Amino acid sequence: MNLANTIYKKRKICPTFIAIILLTSSLASFVFFAAAKTPPSIPGNEEYMADYGVLHSDTYFLYPYEEKSLNIGFSKYGEMINLNEEMGLEYDGVDVFANPNVPMEEWSNGWIMNIHYTDQSILRNVWAYAMTTDWGDSDGIGGPWRQMQLNVVPVQGVDDRGGRRTSGFAESDDIRLIYDGPRKAIYLLNTTIYDKPPQEDGTALVELTIQVVFNKVKKYVMEIKDIKRVDNNKMTGPMQIEFSQRGEWDLGELSRSLSYAEFYDGLKTKYWKHPFYFPEGDHYVTYDLVQIIDQDMEKVGFAAFWPQTISKWVTDVEHMTREEALTSMETYTYHIDLPEDESGLPDWITYERGAWTIVLPYKAIEYPRGCGEWDNRPWVFITDHTIPGAEPTKLSDSLWEWNAASGRHLTVHWPDVNWEDGIDIVYKREMKGFEEQYPDPLECMPSDLFHEWPGPTYGMESEPGVPYVRAEWDFDLDYDNPECSTHQFRCVSLYGLTDYNNAADPDMEDLGLFMIDKEVIYQLDEVFNPWDLKDAAFKDTFRWAQKGPLDTLIVLDSHLHDKYSNDRTCLEGNHELVWPEKWGYYCNDSEKVILFDADGILDPVLLTRPEDYVRRGDFTFAILADTTDYEHYKVLYSTRRTGEEPHWFHSGRWEWDVIGEESLASDSIGSGMIGSTWTDWKKKEMWLSGLDVQAEEFGPTIPRVMSRFNDSLPGRYDFYYDYEGEDFRTAFRDDWCTPEEYDGTTTIYPYAISSSNIIVVGGPIVNVAAEYFNDFTDAFVYSEYDGGFYAPGCWARTSQPSPDKSDETDALWYNSTDVDDDVGHAIVATYKDLNETIGYIVYGYTAEDTYYACYALRGGLIAWTQWLQDGATAIVLEFDYSDLHPVTIHVSEVLGPFTECTGAFTNFKTDDYYVNMDAWYGNVVREADMLGLCYKLVDVDWCAEIHPDP
Repeated sequence: MNLANTIYKKRKICPTFIAIILLTSSLASFVFFAAAKTPPSIPGNEEYMADYGVLHSDTYFLYPYEEKSLNIGFSKYGEMINLNEEMGLEYDGVDVFANPNVPMEEWSNGWIMNIHYTDQSILRNVWAYAMTTDWGDSDGIGGPWRQMQLNVVPVQGVDDRGGRRTSGFAESDDIRLIYDGPRKAIYLLNTTIYDKPPQEDGTALVELTIQVVFNKVKKYVMEIKDIKRVDNNKMTGPMQIEFSQRGEWDLGELSRSLSYAEFYDGLKTKYWKHPFYFPEGDHYVTYDLVQIIDQDMEKVGFAAFWPQTISKWVTDVEHMTREEALTSMETYTYHIDLPEDESGLPDWITYERGAWTIVLPYKAIEYPRGCGEWDNRPWVFITDHTIPGAEPTKLSDSLWEWNAASGRHLTVHWPDVNWEDGIDIVYKREMKGFEEQYPDPLECMPSDLFHEWPGPTYGMESEPGVPYVRAEWDFDLDYDNPECSTHQFRCVSLYGLTDYNNAADPDMEDLGLFMIDKEVIYQLDEVFNPWDLKDAAFKDTFRWAQKGPLDTLIVLDSHLHDKYSNDRTCLEGNHELVWPEKWGYYCNDSEKVILFDADGILDPVLLTRPEDYVRRGDFTFAILADTTDYEHYKVLYSTRRTGEEPHWFHSGRWEWDVIGEESLASDSIGSGMIGSTWTDWKKKEMWLSGLDVQAEEFGPTIPRVMSRFNDSLPGRYDFYYDYEGEDFRTAFRDDWCTPEEYDGTTTIYPYAISSSNIIVVGGPIVNVAAEYFNDFTDAFVYSEYDGGFYAPGCWARTSQPSPDKSDETDALWYNSTDVDDDVGHAIVATYKDLNETIGYIVYGYTAEDTYYACYALRGGLIAWTQWLQDGATAIVLEFDYSDLHPVTIHVSEVLGPFTECTGAFTNFKTDDYYVNMDAWYGNVVREADMLGLCYKLVDVDWCAEIHPDP
């Protein structure tokens, strides 16, 4: 079911009714068509789902790489494989997880969880895995959960075969649909693990929730995973959790397709905070990446893991045992049976005056225990040999000593321990491999890709091979500090495929060198280092368009002309060309050079730098490419003020301020406030206002920014790719103000639209530009919940609301959908698409919410956003209308693609938060005073922080 499609179909049936609704509110019509509070399952796809990318048929011509689509398949159990349709991660004819050339019993992708805990001080362990197969023969493929299994590797006659097995009891809900837009879909998976069947008084231990976020024009799929303790403290003490992501990568068309693979530590991200890592602790957050290269197929696979894992390993499947493939890596239980007396002790145990000092076989490593605390302290259990049938019982931490520095020496004492007792020591050991290397990055790779360097990196035993990837997080879960999320851990996995561009592996021909493929970096940066609200606040560029007859030299002078082609030289000498050192990387305002033929028969060609052109002067390009059959060019380029201009000159520009043709007057007056916001506070030019679609009756010549795909349907329907065929994608025009009769023989200077900077005011119901961005912003409407804004990054948006926000399970917080109450909500979000079009989107759930969002920005909220934590791509505002003089404004959420924060460089409202907020407030007030805007300031109450599930 596509909710947006449902809305459009209802419009088609009764457009008069919709028009009446739109007169009432910007988004009020949405509530009439919203689904139930619990996202629906998908008839026919309860267990398996397949979804298909649309990049190959889209309008992202300016994307500097191949426009090929990624297709995905997955199961309700959390595996990235659809056994029904035999699809996993498929790109350009290659499926790495469900490769038809590989026997199905060798397909492997999914997760493993290993839970150690105590019940009345007795050591307990429950493991579970959903790995598609059990790495045996065809009898071990798929199937339901195999419950209460005795052995990780199934033993014939003792255990059941299958790809989903547990020593306890597990149940997985049907796949649920959260959002299904033209370019993005979000699915919800949920598995609960029990110690034994509920009908036998089993206790639910842990809930695994996965949001599968599939942006259909990207080359990756993202999984946002929450592992949450749910036993309500029935089990005493913390739970030790190992959670491992696994998969075999068959990147080719053979039964054994050979690839190079390498794991890289410490890639830099804007999301350097996590409650289990930093700043509550001192472990700065990065992410890990494994890159897989198949030169024969000219493909690159990649998997990224945030936050950095405790263990990581990539190995050739030929070197993997079945047990290694199905077991977790970190936890090691060292069992000792003490002898009758000192004479029977092995060399690694010493005894002196009632104390046994034990040297562990592997060094214990520290791992996150909650609230930022990391340590390597083990658990110690004693089995009393004098009690028949005794089980390992936890020895109080006060009764033994641990040498944390060595990580290997532990001492226990009589009378807590006696000769012939059993001792079990449970701890974590490091597993990174196989081949540790210290390669050098190639010079063409961005220098800021890693938080720190040199490495090491980790490769396979021998390369090339068939990579099997293991990445594992380890952490404790308890209820000691739920406000610090000690009961919930969030992690993220990204799986993707691209064409081969310039990747290099340390074991390839250029030994000892490596290069992360530039398209892989582009795709990763969209997630881990996205364009954000802080970037928007400091945006300092101007976008220009120029068209003309092609010559070997192109002189860029759009910034020195008006739209009538008159010379206007006020910027001459005061602007410089934005010329990124590396072309084709994300978020660097690259220039785009496009060639056209005079007859319009050939497809346009996007040139690449430096292969096709180079710079010959400040604003001159020399074309190196073969231009046979091409007569015309178009260049999109950016400039930046040099600092020599008078102080009143603008320091950047938004090319467009767009409202909906169907919008209310409130959006128009809100747009006016947005315009003054940028000029007053940030000295940014607002160049041109426009509509989303054509005002056919009252203003057909007013500029519009959306592309028209048809000419026979009413209103906005002509602006969908294929409304009657239910393809509801929309797209921006290339530019505005190119004459219809333009033949390319003269140079003209139209207004760029695609690749420009666009402010959008008003929601998707009334503004097609907002509808376009709804597939991309990190807070959005049209979810399958009962109204409200949805944000995958919110930690409490998994299955339950956060404490003190709502008493209803599965209810969203921000769902005030009418004007009859005292609460309103709005979002301010930004996004940069594959054409490098930047959107700054402002709208509320109702018309008055949109107005007050604009009011808040004009009243200084824009200045607050420039101090935001990096990576904040969207904020959710809440308005209290109970006292209208003035309206109370709250920032309720500060969001990124997969997590949230306070915005003030903390996860929670800690002492540092209040210090930072005080400094932040002082900065905003001082800026307002300096600009003479202090009288415009509005009070903004910041309520945002990580909101764990209860």
